[in-house]
Amino acid sequence: MAMTCVPAYSLVMATQSCGHGTRPDPNSGFVAVAAGGNHSLGLRADGSIAVWGHNYYGQLDVPAPNSGFVAVAAGWGHSLGVRTDGSIAAWGKNFRGQCDVPAPNTGFVAVAGGSTHSLGLKAADCPADLNGDGIIDTRDFITFLGA
Repeated sequence: MAMTCVPAYSLVMATQSCGHGTRPDPNSGFVAVAAGGNHSLGLRADGSIAVWGHNYYGQLDVPAPNSGFVAVAAGWGHSLGVRTDGSIAAWGKNFRGQCDVPAPNTGFVAVAGGSTHSLGLKAADCPADLNGDGIIDTRDFITFLGA
């Protein structure tokens, strides 16, 4: 049986302000990190999310179950995670709709958080010769996007 090794790391922080200096325990097993306004997130190799910093708006309240995550992102007062099923979980301050994931909440491969907005990247089929001219080029991509 072949084994797959996923490298995991501990955190090193540059500043100690706003509660960011409080490292999650244990400080190991991280595969990704994200920094928000006054909070941080760490994705562990087991698919759980560790959070620390200030929780003014519930941005540290990871929705249950805290498992099955493959990506994390942080906005100013909100947090996001992509689950293995391609859905996005979003929590924290939602005063501009930055935690409202549009339906259908499926097929996401990445997420990003801004000050008062969030972005999700969905997987798409790779375009081929969609315009039928015998050449795969940017005109096929424009056709793929529906222009």
